[in-house]
Amino acid sequence: MSVKFCILFLSILATTGVLAQNASPTERYWWRKGNWTTNWDPNNAVIAGHQDENQVGTTLVYICRANHDGQKIPGTYLPDINQCAVTYQGSEIMFPDGFETLKEDSPNAFNWLESSHGQLVNGSVVAGFSSNFEPFFICRARIEDLQKNAVVLYAGKLQPTTRVCSIPWAGSEKSIDKYEVLQDPEYAPVEDVKYQR
Repeated sequence: MSVKFCILFLSILATTGVLAQNASPTERYWWRKGNWTTNWDPNNAVIAGHQDENQVGTTLVYICRANHDGQKIPGTYLPDINQCAVTYQGSEIMFPDGFETLKEDSPNAFNWLESSHGQLVNGSVVAGFSSNFEPFFICRARIEDLQKNAVVLYAGKLQPTTRVCSIPWAGSEKSIDKYEVLQDPEYAPVEDVKYQR
């Protein structure tokens, strides 16, 4: 790995704000390991979205991440099937165990800010990395489920070089150019500034 790439990678992390890879529960937020197939605990879990925004009382979904083929990939935890869904090379991959969910010490520790075409915001949360150590940020986007006449809101990965938010959906990877980015406001200035990578 070149020195130039290492400096670039570290500068991205310093500029955007980094979510600690395995922060302790005494900090504001952390990743919780576990197999939720028996006892899913939604307390303190960061909500990513929902199964249908048109339906009252719809099932909530949460932020998760999983390791696959040398990558740490953020995605959507689906409590109704107890699996973490992530994207990889155009496909949706499901993890029934061996994943982590994002937890927070207090409600609303994060903000969701609108963005598009690969743009980040100050304080964008890093949740993983590609096999060549490009950071993955947490994003979410809406997808129309025409079969169920529903609109889902799922989380996925924002890889600045691809310029899209990649969402796991129906066995494939949906690339969406208008999305929201998860922001840690403690890493952001009072007046948020978007920038292009």
